[in-house]
Amino acid sequence: MKILINDLAQSGTFTGNDSVVTTPSLMDVLTGSSGFTLSFTVSNTTAINCFGLGNTDATSVSVTFGTSIGNVFSVTNDPGLYYFTTTSSGGTNVSVTFTGGTYCGRFAIGTYRSLPIFKSREPGYKNTQMNRETLSGQVIAGLGGITKRTFSVDIKAKVNSNVLSDFESAKNYLSAQAPYFVDFTEDSAFTSITHLYAKDTSNIVFQSSMNRILYSKKFNFEECF
Repeated sequence: MKILINDLAQSGTFTGNDSVVTTPSLMDVLTGSSGFTLSFTVSNTTAINCFGLGNTDATSVSVTFGTSIGNVFSVTNDPGLYYFTTTSSGGTNVSVTFTGGTYCGRFAIGTYRSLPIFKSREPGYKNTQMNRETLSGQVIAGLGGITKRTFSVDIKAKVNSNVLSDFESAKNYLSAQAPYFVDFTEDSAFTSITHLYAKDTSNIVFQSSMNRILYSKKFNFEECF
């Protein structure tokens, strides 16, 4: 799987209400006129190779960062990860133009990590509907609620120093169960899920019995909206 762990936008500098695109909920949207632009600064754009996008009505997105590295993407996965074909030689500015769109709920940018998933996995579903029990013991079915996808995967001895560094940089918001952008496209033999915007309900804990920096971790993903 490919996963964006350290979202540089979380520590970016925005103007006005633009930082709403960094909140966990896809329903908290930044609005503008058709073709509006989102601009912000990050610590460094050199390592950027992907961005995550969620809840937008745009038909395409143009992202310019660093020393005028520009890429145009058709919005095909929402939410989903998108990958740059070129890298930046430096700079701190990021500019995003939403063609044909008037809102965006989530935008993340950074370096994706490839983590092969182990054969042990647990796909499933979870509903937020809650039943109510009266004093007489009658159960009244709850109304509303949504059904979420869940997916537990094991990463065996593939968490290296670069991945650990991402977790270290992002620990403050990830420990509060902020969602990840995850791409399972390359794991089609294991799951029918392609893209997932999900939080990890387990603690950020790693395991290893090796005499080097290669750790294992279990992700218990739960879809977020």
